[in-house]
Amino acid sequence: MEISYRKPRFEDLGRLAEIYNHAVRETAATFDTEEKAPDYFSSFVPGDNLHRMLVAEVDGEVVAYAGTYPFSQRKAYSQIAEMMVYVHPAWQRRRVGSALLFEIHENTFLDGLYTVLVLINKDNVYLHRVFEILGYSYKGEMVDVALKFGRRHSLVIYQRMVIS
Repeated sequence: MEISYRKPRFEDLGRLAEIYNHAVRETAATFDTEEKAPDYFSSFVPGDNLHRMLVAEVDGEVVAYAGTYPFSQRKAYSQIAEMMVYVHPAWQRRRVGSALLFEIHENTFLDGLYTVLVLINKDNVYLHRVFEILGYSYKGEMVDVALKFGRRHSLVIYQRMVIS
């Protein structure tokens, strides 16, 4: 399997929404409970200082995406981004998401940011390890902050200083 990486295009928006909406409906990878329309992802095409994204493609098909978005709309946080990664269900557990994250961290993708935060469901131990390997430091836990699928979920916070 050969994975290629590129910036998203407008024609990818439907696929990005499909991948994300599966996570909304079926998983606690996001605590979002409402599906998103394709245009929700349009700020990533072509992107800006905080809205950055790469997609992973296999045989011309977008199978995952990862990137950053603003941690907050407050101007004091203008160089702080939150990282995300979502993988199509047919491609999960095939290391596509982790390969995409490594690609992002091996080039200039994060240049211009001061720090990147990752908020991960406490139960997603695999993703904790991936971000630790990528140089993120554990910063704490927000206990029982989300209610999804009839149970409370906690968030774990990781941070990586970029300062480029």
